[in-house]
Amino acid sequence: LLCNMEAVSSFFKATKAAVLNIPEMEQKVLDATNNQKWGPTGPEMKEISAASHRYTEFPLIMKTIYGRLCERNPQEWRHVYKALLLLDYMLKNGSYQVVTDAQAHMSIIMSLDSYSAFENSEDKGISVRERAKLICELLRDKRRLDEEREKAQANRQKFQASMSSEGGGYGGRYAGGNNYSNNYDSSSDYSSRNTYSSSNYTNTYD
Repeated sequence: LLCNMEAVSSFFKATKAAVLNIPEMEQKVLDATNNQKWGPTGPEMKEISAASHRYTEFPLIMKTIYGRLCERNPQEWRHVYKALLLLDYMLKNGSYQVVTDAQAHMSIIMSLDSYSAFENSEDKGISVRERAKLICELLRDKRRLDEEREKAQANRQKFQASMSSEGGGYGGRYAGGNNYSNNYDSSSDYSSRNTYSSSNYTNTYD
């Protein structure tokens, strides 16, 4: 039943995108930053990040991310947070043009320092504010950013070598410089539930 519901949902999304003439890559970014309680998934971020190297796709990707970051509907705070997660991943794994473009649009990210979203008196905006702060700090620190990109590249190469030696098997892990496990149910107690390091993200919301 769940698979059928997902199939129906995918069909309607594809139909809506076709009717509205939404470019495929733009729709992929919208789907990766939707309001569901999970994602963006590793494969979604990998595909979008790889597409940032194509000059025809890059403007669509960044425009859609900035559009999400400018949203202020508190009921859809996940749009903003997931766009930040995607941007953070792309800064490390995508085209270097992502870095320069994000630096040029840092005012959009900085504006999120006052982002507010509450559900049942619970502060949902804290995760957005903290993630935006981390991204701004990264964008201002060229040496650290270069190190993060080098680590991500090394992890991708290591993963590809591992896949080759194992005959291309896939065990559910996704390499790209970071490990992501995202479940968005609640954003309370940000500091204790979100662990950030240069090589790992674990985001749990309950």
